[in-house]
Amino acid sequence: MSWESLVMTADAAFPAALQPEHLAILKQCEGLISVAEVAAHLGQPPSVVQVLLSDLLRWGLIVTRPPVPPAERADVTMLRKVLHGLESSL
Repeated sequence: MSWESLVMTADAAFPAALQPEHLAILKQCEGLISVAEVAAHLGQPPSVVQVLLSDLLRWGLIVTRPPVPPAERADVTMLRKVLHGLESSL
């Protein structure tokens, strides 16, 4: 699982005996979020979060999606031009 991988909670009931670290991650994964973002929100190194996410994946509590390919990402230059145009019209 790479830092860019996307994760989110699965449609499964959470066991009562989860460690606090796992519960904190599950709370962050209620929507689709990258491994790096989860790590940033929790203030943990991405490598630590990857290990904890691997546990959750093995237990069927999260699902993963591959990162968005560069060709499908938003064009930042175009977005800046749009923002500039909107700002200049105010």
